[in-house]
Amino acid sequence: MDLFFAGNTSDGTKSNPYIFENLVINADQVDGIMIQNTNKYIEIKNSTIIGLDHFSEDSGIKIMDSSNVKITNNTIQDCINGYALWRINNVSLLNNIGFSNRVGISISSYLEKAIGNLIQNNTLYDNIAGMSIQYINDTLVINNTFYSNEMGMWIGIEAHNNLIFMNDFINNTETDTSIYPESWGINFLDNGSIGNYYSDYTVRYPFSYNNEAVWETPYQIGNSSDNFPACYPFGYEKRPLAKATPNITKVGEDLWNVNFTFSGLSGNPPLSYQWDFEDGSPNSTERNPIHSYSIPGYYNISLTV
Repeated sequence: MDLFFAGNTSDGTKSNPYIFENLVINADQVDGIMIQNTNKYIEIKNSTIIGLDHFSEDSGIKIMDSSNVKITNNTIQDCINGYALWRINNVSLLNNIGFSNRVGISISSYLEKAIGNLIQNNTLYDNIAGMSIQYINDTLVINNTFYSNEMGMWIGIEAHNNLIFMNDFINNTETDTSIYPESWGINFLDNGSIGNYYSDYTVRYPFSYNNEAVWETPYQIGNSSDNFPACYPFGYEKRPLAKATPNITKVGEDLWNVNFTFSGLSGNPPLSYQWDFEDGSPNSTERNPIHSYSIPGYYNISLTV
């Protein structure tokens, strides 16, 4: 398949790829961006894609039967699949965010061999599943954060020989990781010296010892095991994630106090905070500010970390 853009001189080669960038797309009942049946070099970056909700039949970015695609610095929310990567080779997913989707990242090549795929430095939160992998092999999943999903990662049928390490699985409400009961694949959850961080590790293995770097007892996932589960998250290497929780208290006839609590990921310190309360008042630079409103209504609060 050839791609054509008015006024664009790209030819889809490695040195001159087609580029989709700085887009804002409403993926309501349709895929935001779909690339299919091509081995041209393509980059998708710095774009925002919003679906109707995570029960509608749309994917933010869908790559099918294709190779040589690089997806960088995008944000996708409220889709059935944030990033759907199906039957792919040499596809890189780097520094993206996916939240409030049914599945943050869905990757599958069915029974075809996958080569050279990389999932790195992505942040997946508030999805039903942060990531789903099945019918996929030889994919590197490294330095990603799976935070506050119902399930951090779901490893399905025929997922084998994938290297999954140095990822953070933090506060996923049902389980940090899960594996399909009939899966017979074996995946590598450490590189021989370090594995992943699991916030539920001490719940599953309360009597394990550690050397202040890794735990002694392997973290078992189906037929695979992380033999070097990390004692501490790798999150200090990542950018912070801005997320807030409000607590409203009425303190007078026409006065409400709102206690805003930063509840995201801290990332790499030192951090600064900018709260915009959308009522014309000065911004706050506190981590957990208290702000008073005298006029009832809906306010879109902005937090930058």
